[in-house]
Amino acid sequence: MTDGVTVPPRRFDLHRRVGLIAVAMAFVKGAHLVAAFVLVRLLSKDDWGRMALLLSIYQVAIGIGSLNIQHSVYFFFGRLAPGLRRSFAVQNALLLTATGTVAALTVLALGRLGIGGSFEIASFLPWVALAVFIEIPTLATAELLVASERVGLAVAFNVVSAAVQVASIALPLALGASLHDTVRCMLAHSLLRAAGFLE
Repeated sequence: MTDGVTVPPRRFDLHRRVGLIAVAMAFVKGAHLVAAFVLVRLLSKDDWGRMALLLSIYQVAIGIGSLNIQHSVYFFFGRLAPGLRRSFAVQNALLLTATGTVAALTVLALGRLGIGGSFEIASFLPWVALAVFIEIPTLATAELLVASERVGLAVAFNVVSAAVQVASIALPLALGASLHDTVRCMLAHSLLRAAGFLE
């Protein structure tokens, strides 16, 4: 109330927020599809099989390795006093670092088990493992931004991250780089994502 005038509460614009998040997720999934089409066009049959296997290992390690801990943000972040939220974010990142370490070590172990068969992917797996280790702790970034009412920034983070990921895979191959260089560029994407998370 100001000078006897009641100020109506600001309306919570759920439709706009959900719409923005949905568009961002559609972009992320579409970016992965674009990457697959690009790889099919640029790679030989053997290299496509090798890269597809590496990306599958990477995606599974990221998905399972996180244990979906990042989603706990939606349940707890809003209930915390503002002074405790940074501590919660740090604890969340530390838990994800622990699970990311296990996931990365598992990826490394796959090389010793000969998981690639005839594709000979063992020499690529240390780079994939390092990317997994670096990226998993950043998985709560968008959730933390949404929970702190910065939906636009969360959308921007997801969209930019997906675009950089596709570019890190497609551009090196389009420029004639080797698969090893391409996997190293994937690691560069993880490092850039981590830098955005720490910012």
